[in-house]
Amino acid sequence: MAEGGLDAIAVEPLAKRLGVSKGSFYWHFKNRDALVAAAAKHWEETLRAEAAARIAQVPDPRERLVVLIRGAFGRRADAGRIEAAFVSGRESALTAAAVRRVTKGRLAFLSQAFRELGFSESDARHRATVASGAYVGLFVMRHTNPAAVPPRVGSVDAFVKDLTDLLTRH
Repeated sequence: MAEGGLDAIAVEPLAKRLGVSKGSFYWHFKNRDALVAAAAKHWEETLRAEAAARIAQVPDPRERLVVLIRGAFGRRADAGRIEAAFVSGRESALTAAAVRRVTKGRLAFLSQAFRELGFSESDARHRATVASGAYVGLFVMRHTNPAAVPPRVGSVDAFVKDLTDLLTRH
């Protein structure tokens, strides 16, 4: 999925790549849709658990924002590609509920941190939306037109610092 999106997921090539028979695939999944749905569920559960683990021991809300935003980029080169596949794939009906729950959870985590920094409920929600949108926008730019991203912006650490500084000003 990270390499070619949902359209690249086909039973026969996937089974071949994994070194298993198509029958083995069907032993585990009723069909391709079941695989996509299981992948979406796994993605959602993994993101939720990783975010909770990252912030569990971070009492300072500003530092929690830094940890959450930096964590959204992940440590792997394909960070965000699976999410992009779930959001834009033609099977979005199979993944839409998971995407909505992930987005809702992400906004809740971010909003909570902004509220703890003294922002009103509506302002915290607005800032959380801006932070999430900035992440999505930078991800898209980095993967579709990397030359358009200036080196400072392309640096995750600089981006996170700049975004956090902007969004935490009163």
